Amino acid sequence: EFPLSLLMCFLPVITSVTILPFQICLQIWSQKHLPSPYGGALRAFLQAILSMGLYTYLTPRFSVSRIFEPEYKSWGFWTRLGYQWLAGFTVRWKYYFIWSLAEVSVIISGFGFSGWSESHPGKPKWDRAKNVDIIGVELAETSAVLPLVWNIHVSTWLRLCILASQMYFLIVFYNKVLLWFAKCSEVLPSVSLLS
Repeated sequence: EFPLSLLMCFLPVITSVTILPFQICLQIWSQKHLPSPYGGALRAFLQAILSMGLYTYLTPRFSVSRIFEPEYKSWGFWTRLGYQWLAGFTVRWKYYFIWSLAEVSVIISGFGFSGWSESHPGKPKWDRAKNVDIIGVELAETSAVLPLVWNIHVSTWLRLCILASQMYFLIVFYNKVLLWFAKCSEVLPSVSLLS
């Protein structure tokens, strides 16, 4: 049963991974001179290190588990609200770390190259693999901006494939993902990279 449960948990990830369109792959492979990916990969790697450092530093100070302690219930409303905001801020750095590491691997493979900048001389852009804009998330003025800067490629895929069709399919898709995550947390409660 364990391998079947694993397959059930990871099948949506495997089947819904955004695959580069064939024309984009041909465009990348037909380039006579691809720039070195190491500069873009180094930037993403430093972002990952910074994210993990902040997560490691902030987690003991603003742990989500403290919300369930009796001491927390004795705090005033504004103190609890501030603590919840800081705990959420802390947890986001874990995702920034993972997405930055994923970005490094895609950049190193060469698939992260998205063209040249408009400046003269053109500088290589390595943002095809960028899945989160940290400053955009943290300084978002409204929640309507978040899908544009958080989980960028999934949000784009949802807008193009799901939202272009009927809203019914979007509701079914979200419920399917919710059930899969719930089942995975039952089957594999300890499978978390950074928990």
